[in-house]
Amino acid sequence: MTKITLAATAALMALALPVTAQEALDADADGNVTLDEFQVAYPDTSTDVFTTLDSDGDGVLNATEVQAAIDAGVLPG
Repeated sequence: MTKITLAATAALMALALPVTAQEALDADADGNVTLDEFQVAYPDTSTDVFTTLDSDGDGVLNATEVQAAIDAGVLPG
């Protein structure tokens, strides 16, 4: 029974779609990452860092801004 459960779990994990950084950070799935959501994932990050990453100044990080932070090495990919 345990072997079947382990095999089934492994098969399901192999079929799972990868989660993007944006999706991992965006707790309410509205397409944007707020400062609060960001600080849950990165509690030691200052508001200044978040503001710098928010290149369009709208107070949230969109997918493009998150990807730019990953590309720049500021966030892990």
